[in-house]
Amino acid sequence: MQRLRQRLRGERGSVAVEFALIVPVFLVLVYGGITLGMAMSAKSVITEAAADGARAAIGVPTASAATVAQNEAQQVLSNEGYKTPPTSVSATLSVAGSGTCGSSLTAQCVTVTISYPYSAHPALPNLPGFGLILPSTINATYTVEVTP
Repeated sequence: MQRLRQRLRGERGSVAVEFALIVPVFLVLVYGGITLGMAMSAKSVITEAAADGARAAIGVPTASAATVAQNEAQQVLSNEGYKTPPTSVSATLSVAGSGTCGSSLTAQCVTVTISYPYSAHPALPNLPGFGLILPSTINATYTVEVTP
């Protein structure tokens, strides 16, 4: 009887129980951190694609500047492994006086806007049952002034 009481009062196996309780919480935190990091990386790539697309329009005749910018942005995305096309990659040419272009009266600007449906094509899937807060759409806009 005394031996049974000692066994019930002993702490043998408590480390295993604590480990079993802590490991799932730790793994969820690690997975959440990695998932958030991947979403931030996607935002960086999409922003860089918009910037590269807008910069590609510099020195191009203004009639084809928007098309060149759009094609360059799509090329950067495909080079980075975004095989699924964004919902929209648009490039627009605006002229001075519209309020969206530079300070010069003769300035023309190319604005590249990219919208990527991240929730439909995440880098890592959400952890089942936890619904991590990730963006549904990643948007990036970049504007450069091109001289006529």
